[in-house]
This record gives sequence, structure tokens and C-alpha cells, in this order.
Amino acid sequence: ILLNTLTNWGFEVIECKDGDEAWAQLQLPDAPKLIILDRIMPKMHGSEVCRLIRKNDDPQNPAYIILLTGQTKKEEIISGFEAGANDYITKPYDELELQARIDAGIKVLNLQEELTETITQLIYENKERMKAVAEKEKMAKTLGVVEMAGAAAHELNQPLQSILLLSEYLATVI
Repeated sequence: ILLNTLTNWGFEVIECKDGDEAWAQLQLPDAPKLIILDRIMPKMHGSEVCRLIRKNDDPQNPAYIILLTGQTKKEEIISGFEAGANDYITKPYDELELQARIDAGIKVLNLQEELTETITQLIYENKERMKAVAEKEKMAKTLGVVEMAGAAAHELNQPLQSILLLSEYLATVI
């Protein structure tokens, strides 16, 4: 039922028969970023798959995980969030609620992507500014050396002028 619902909504669905297969699919480079996991699956439960995802997730681009379960106990729901789920929906699910939760997940993923792009741009701009500041500091040091050389030349020029004038006077007297 879930597969048909998601397909009818236009989503590309990767259906897995158990937790091991789900984990294997999520190891692939083109693994989906929006994941709906059944909490109770053969071989490996959805909560364990969720923990593995979080343990190996890209912190810059984490997956959005919705756990689907027939259990409604608060402890089970809390356990799902502690495993790393972003959201939780109980069976039998309401299609409108499921759509709203998927839409929320897509918004979060899009915002994460925008944030990552913005951070990358800010890091680049910061590096460029740091280069510009370093260049200005280098130029300021060079200017300081030139000013110091000018001051030193002025200081040397005064006694040399006196010596020159004295030598010209002596040349006229002798």
C-alpha cells in the first residue's frame, strides 16, 4: 500500500524486503536522502538501520528519516527518536498526514542543502578577505619600511648638507 501511495505521488521508491537490504541500499553513493523505515523489519529493525545511518551520515548533508510503526507507546516513539529518526508516523497512517510529513522532510533537506551552499560560499569569501587583509598588511609593512628609509635618508642628509657646505667654504678659502 505504501509503495503504491508513494509511487502515485510521483516519488521514486526503493523497496527493501528487510533491514539488511535497506542498509545495503543506503550504502550506495546515490542513496536517497528521504528515508521511510518500518520500525519492525526482518533481520534488522528500522531503529537499528536508523542508528547505522546516523553513525555513518554525512554531517553536511544528513538524511531525513521517518520511522513507520504500528506501535503507539510513547517509549517506542521516544526510542525511535533516540535512534536518530527525524519523524515518526504510526500505522495505519493517514495519507494526508504522511504527505505532510514527507513534505516537511523535503523542506528540511532543501534547507540543509541551501545552508551547506551558503556556508561553503561564506568560507570562500572569508578566505578571499583573509588574503586581501594579508596583502594589505604586507603593503603596510612595505610602506612602513619605505617611510623609515625616507626618515633615515632625511636624518643622513642633514649632516651631509653641513659637510658639503663646510667643504665648499673650505674650498673657497684655501
